[in-house]
Amino acid sequence: MSTYRTRETEEKYSKRKEDIKNNNLICPICRLEPIQSFKYWKVIINEFPYDLIAKRHDMLATIRHVDEEGLTSEEVSELKDLKKTYLTNQDYGFILETTHNTKTIPEHLHLHLITPKDQEELWEYGN
Repeated sequence: MSTYRTRETEEKYSKRKEDIKNNNLICPICRLEPIQSFKYWKVIINEFPYDLIAKRHDMLATIRHVDEEGLTSEEVSELKDLKKTYLTNQDYGFILETTHNTKTIPEHLHLHLITPKDQEELWEYGN
């Protein structure tokens, strides 16, 4: 599978995935301190950003350790509100969710918040 991370970031991410798979770590989403908190959701900095394509890469995660199937109606409602208000007023260009089979932590719902690099920045990296 191709990656949106630099080689260095991808190597660190691969090591973390292995640790998670071997149950050597608590949920990294639970342990990360929020840069913004809401009643049911938090914004955290992604430790392994898509640094090939993103200027900024945060994640929106439930405060509670829960997958999508376990969301309460209150959590769903707040997510919808955040998409219309808070996220619209930030510089994120995309909200990205990976498919279930590519999620490293499928048991803790999180969405990737991406501020893409400018065309010139992408061009510079590619040459």
